[in-house]
Amino acid sequence: MRRKNKRVKQATARSSQSADRLASIRQIFFFILIAVLIAGLGWLWQTLRSDTFLPIQRVEIEGTYTYLDENALREALTASVQTGFLNINVEKIADIVCQQPWVAKARVRRLWPSTLQIMITERKPVARFGNNQLLSDERILFKPDELASFAHLPQLKGPEALAPLMWEQYQQMESLLAPIALHIREVDVTPRRSWTIMLDNGLEIILGQDNVLIRLGRFVAVYPQIVNNTKLDNARVDLRYTNGFAMKP
Repeated sequence: MRRKNKRVKQATARSSQSADRLASIRQIFFFILIAVLIAGLGWLWQTLRSDTFLPIQRVEIEGTYTYLDENALREALTASVQTGFLNINVEKIADIVCQQPWVAKARVRRLWPSTLQIMITERKPVARFGNNQLLSDERILFKPDELASFAHLPQLKGPEALAPLMWEQYQQMESLLAPIALHIREVDVTPRRSWTIMLDNGLEIILGQDNVLIRLGRFVAVYPQIVNNTKLDNARVDLRYTNGFAMKP
């Protein structure tokens, strides 16, 4: 009986040892599998984010534009698009595009599997400003490569911070001048905000600092009477007087 019990205990011990070995083998296999999966995922991630995986092969520039130099834009983008489809930074691309002087807005998106699409909104110039800038319809100053093509636009001269105000006042002055069929060729504003305008007939009008629209309106009202008696082309009119104005033919 004792021998039988002893054999049973030995068999139980051997069975327990086998179970422990099997459990250890399973644990080792599980850890190896996890390590392989982690390594595989890491390799896959590196591959997907690689510059050589699905490289950008086409850059589409969309939008209606007249003055934008597309070749210069593509050249500026060359280094930034030499990368993979999943790795390209669309925000960085948009920033580079918006650094071009004629670009007002840019929207960039990826088109599977290898195309980058750039939607361009071009600036619309409304006036020349200073010696080398243009003012856009959004009241933004920018420097184009050349200004010769925009000689037909009105000229604004003054502190850059006043550019939006100058354009707003220019439009209101143009409305005041409409009844006498004259147009503003140039607006000059000093740092102390003293206004002078040049009209397309050569007439120079000094408006001063205050109530410039009221002063101009008064002059427009009497202009038909004056022009019947005096030749005003290339004359100078000073409207800084309370009850009248001075004129130098």
